[in-house]
Amino acid sequence: MKKSIRSLLVAGFFVGAIAGVQAADLSKEQLQFFETKIRPVLANNCYKCHSAAEKVKGGLTLDSKQGVLAGGSSGDPSVVPGDPQKSLLYQAVTYKDPDMQMPPNAKLPDAVIADIEKWIRMGAPDPRTGKAVTGKDVLQQRRDHWAFQKVRKPRVPNVGNRKAVANPIDSLVIAALEKQGITPSPVADRQTLIRRAFFDLIGLPPSPSQYDYYRNAKGDWYGDMLNELLASRHYGERWARHWMDVVRYSDTRGPINRNKEPATYPYAWTYRDYLIESFNKDKPYDQFIMEQLAADDERLKLRENRNNVLPALGFLTLGQRFAGNLHDIIDDRIDVTSKAFLGLTVSCSRCHDHKFDPIPTQDYYSWYNIFANTQEPEFGAERIVEDIQNSSAVYQDYMSKLQGFQKIYDANEAIMKMSGRERTKKGISRDRFRTVQNDFRRAMNNIADLNASHPGAPKRAHIVYDVKKPRDYKVFNLGDPKSQGEIAPRRFLEILSPAKRGEYKEGSGRYELAQDIASPGNPLTARVLVNRVWQHHFGETFVASPDDFGNQSIAPVNPELLDWLASYLVENDWSIKKLHKLIMSSNTYRQISVSDPRNAAKDPYNKLFWRQNVKRLEFEVIRDTILQIGGVLDDDMYGRPVNLSSFRRSIYAFVDRNGLEETMFHFDFANPDLPTGRRSQTTVPLQALFMMNSPLVIEQVKRLTQERAFSKLATSSERIEFLTERIYQRGPTSEERRVAELFIDESPDDTEAALAQSKELAAKITEARQRQKSFMKANADRQAKQMATAQREKLTGGAIKDRAPLLKWQKLAHSMMMANEMFYVH
Repeated sequence: MKKSIRSLLVAGFFVGAIAGVQAADLSKEQLQFFETKIRPVLANNCYKCHSAAEKVKGGLTLDSKQGVLAGGSSGDPSVVPGDPQKSLLYQAVTYKDPDMQMPPNAKLPDAVIADIEKWIRMGAPDPRTGKAVTGKDVLQQRRDHWAFQKVRKPRVPNVGNRKAVANPIDSLVIAALEKQGITPSPVADRQTLIRRAFFDLIGLPPSPSQYDYYRNAKGDWYGDMLNELLASRHYGERWARHWMDVVRYSDTRGPINRNKEPATYPYAWTYRDYLIESFNKDKPYDQFIMEQLAADDERLKLRENRNNVLPALGFLTLGQRFAGNLHDIIDDRIDVTSKAFLGLTVSCSRCHDHKFDPIPTQDYYSWYNIFANTQEPEFGAERIVEDIQNSSAVYQDYMSKLQGFQKIYDANEAIMKMSGRERTKKGISRDRFRTVQNDFRRAMNNIADLNASHPGAPKRAHIVYDVKKPRDYKVFNLGDPKSQGEIAPRRFLEILSPAKRGEYKEGSGRYELAQDIASPGNPLTARVLVNRVWQHHFGETFVASPDDFGNQSIAPVNPELLDWLASYLVENDWSIKKLHKLIMSSNTYRQISVSDPRNAAKDPYNKLFWRQNVKRLEFEVIRDTILQIGGVLDDDMYGRPVNLSSFRRSIYAFVDRNGLEETMFHFDFANPDLPTGRRSQTTVPLQALFMMNSPLVIEQVKRLTQERAFSKLATSSERIEFLTERIYQRGPTSEERRVAELFIDESPDDTEAALAQSKELAAKITEARQRQKSFMKANADRQAKQMATAQREKLTGGAIKDRAPLLKWQKLAHSMMMANEMFYVH
């Protein structure tokens, strides 16, 4: 090993054990020399990498005398007082040794180097006194960070307010409240709990029949409701979308190398469907981790057909492509793996040791090594996980279109693979090559789009696999691939490993990495997941930064409860559904959301969970709810992405990282370029205006008031009650009823116009359905249904458009749908 690597990576820059002059013995000249010549050099060139306040590279701090005296991680002196030639400091700044040059960006001026030499000859006098934190102290403090300590299940405390305790969660919450003199809030009414539970677990309001049933049910109605919702197939759709935020899901690649890959991910939807199915099956979280990192590994003993699980590898493959830059693609995979499962920002160590966490650059390149030994199939060679070879018209239509595009692709592929010299020898001019290039790119994108959208296309997965002969890669000094240091063996993070870290020897190491992440002994994995689940039930978290549990994170509120729930998760076979049931069965979850001035004075931000929080619904839930209120929500599950003009649930909408749909953009949809554990939440007038004028809202308002069940109601009071229950899932208050009746009574009569609208709408619906039925008559399979639905959407724009002005009952319903209660859950 070169001495540069040994001295710089182990000891760090300016490492020293300086047995120099004591502060009290400094002469006026020595003091002035240090303050004017040495301290500014250290501050401007060293503190950024070697100070307790900034970063501690090589275990060295230079912002105090004690830090300098303690030296770096190696303990070897780099300054020998009185002897510059034997001092590593002097050797580094002179640039005489090509393998040891510091500062790394540019050599210091000769006059500054002369000052350092003079300072060392003086005996390295340093006037900085007082207790200071050394580099070793800082590193130890970072290792002692709570998140890196083993999860220990605390004892459930006895509390004074026993009547408020429904399960251990309440005991742990109330114990923290009682220390602050805070009392928990009472349990919410039944209507509030019904609405809250439905939106939390399935992302939809209860249907009128469900609401009526649970409003009047006897016995353990609440437990029965939770069981029904957790067993609902819509549960997976709701919670898969949360995970899709974390894993930066998108149906497009972002910046690409246009000669090698298309703009879209044709089979991203198979990963989305895998997530929905996994949540619905309550797949153990440790298995869920293993599959997303190593579903292709035969050592993973899958209970089901491996083809059904291979789409799980979309976790790694569906990130941004960075115009084909492999180093950036690998960095993205390191980033999403560490943030999603561990709540750590490992990618911050790409160019230097982590500024705040005990994650050295060596650890980053250990993971780089893992993913660098992982490959993807070339375009067109993706793994088929379900073939649809049959004689149906849908499949024949797909094959006919595919063959046309494939012929153009194949005809140009050979030329695209030629080097410039080879093309010259073949007499291919620049203009000819440009034509070939354009035809090739167009054909490639057409094939990708066809596979992404056509119901007759075989189901494939974006997979990865290990290279045949894995090799070890070296650390890139300062992140530069052209400047390589020592080898970084494939292994787990040092801070989360035992003293003797094993290396990953088989394949890429993804399987072993997944094992270490999913280990019950890993202090982060269960905590991070519990924090995410709690966030979506309360709108707040134990740890404020769900993707970063490192030293920069704010200490968790109620760490005892966090660890108790993490232990519970592991003890219960990593079951997320059991975790839901436990949290939602607590009185802490069932509290009202109304503020109490006495409690608020002591805990104004409700950090201790003395009440439930009011939560704003996400874009997807708002859109799905509007469609359900209008009675048109298509609850067909799985399949290829659709346009937002369709009636499918929003989780099936096409996500374009190059240009999000306008509606998504306005309503704080997660950025598909980055792992997002917590969406930003903006409240601006544009959102209200957008919804007020949205054709989606207006169309569903009209549909709602044109339903037969509404039309046959005889009195205004009955109609007001109908609208309130459908929109808010409750009955109207006396004040709401009075105001609504006054509005209707004072509005002009529009009975004839309403009748005409109803007849016109019925005719359009009948015509669209007849088109669909005529197509399905000859093709009665699922693919035909999908194609017929797509054709209908093209004909109608995804909805039956009615441009007539709103009538009085429609105006009332429209105003009700614009109220806060539509967009918030108490």
